[in-house]
Amino acid sequence: MSALMPFIDVGGSLVAAAEGAVIASNSLVERREINIWGSRRPVQADMYQVDEAHDGHEILGVRGHTVVSRLSVRTAIEEGQLAAVRERLRGLPHDWYEVFHADHPVNRGCHFPDPWGEVTKLLLTLEDQVPGLTKPPANHNKVSSRRVDKFALNEMHIDGFDGMRVTDGRRTLIWRYFFNLSDGDVRWVAVVPFDPDELDELVPVERTVDRFEQVYAAVDRRIPILLVPTPPRVGGQLHALRLPTTHLLHSEYGKAGDLLAIVNSLT
Repeated sequence: MSALMPFIDVGGSLVAAAEGAVIASNSLVERREINIWGSRRPVQADMYQVDEAHDGHEILGVRGHTVVSRLSVRTAIEEGQLAAVRERLRGLPHDWYEVFHADHPVNRGCHFPDPWGEVTKLLLTLEDQVPGLTKPPANHNKVSSRRVDKFALNEMHIDGFDGMRVTDGRRTLIWRYFFNLSDGDVRWVAVVPFDPDELDELVPVERTVDRFEQVYAAVDRRIPILLVPTPPRVGGQLHALRLPTTHLLHSEYGKAGDLLAIVNSLT
């Protein structure tokens, strides 16, 4: 077994196979070949879905540390506030789908800092709900809504952020909280449950067309993908998924029209 992979398949479910590893109840739902970012050759993917009824805090753990977890909070966000944010997103140019906090340091391409205030106000409200939030040196918080369905899983990536890519010569660890603001639909995130420290050792900080080749070669070009649900908003009850997106391969997975807010933290 590769040091990258602390889980194995037993009877169609991923289970822990290394000391300190934890994974929520899941089941195999599909196998497919994927032409994936960061690799010149396709990979074979085994897709496992976490039980939607899972209501525990921890989803994924490695070496005794929580890697993917769920946060549930109560907040006084008004329906009108969400409607205003969604309307701003709908008014963006056709190939844009997200608006960043007003203090976002990048203003080029699809990086669009909030010029109106509604998005920033919502993000500030959500920041207050994150326990122990440690603000990163650059603000990359945002709200987004997919314009198209995303089920291909070919966009697996790790994040790197302008203004904080590297700390003391190493990739900066950033935790992201994915708040599902939709009031009717479960929101899914696809993650590859590799050991984050092992992944960090294999992936260069520089972005290249084949930056993940060493990773996929280490597991014989066969990867597990864990589909993780976040429940919809019910009244003032919000749910978020917390994960280290700079050190964990992940991708969108779901229908167009979701409503997502992302808050970043160093811890």
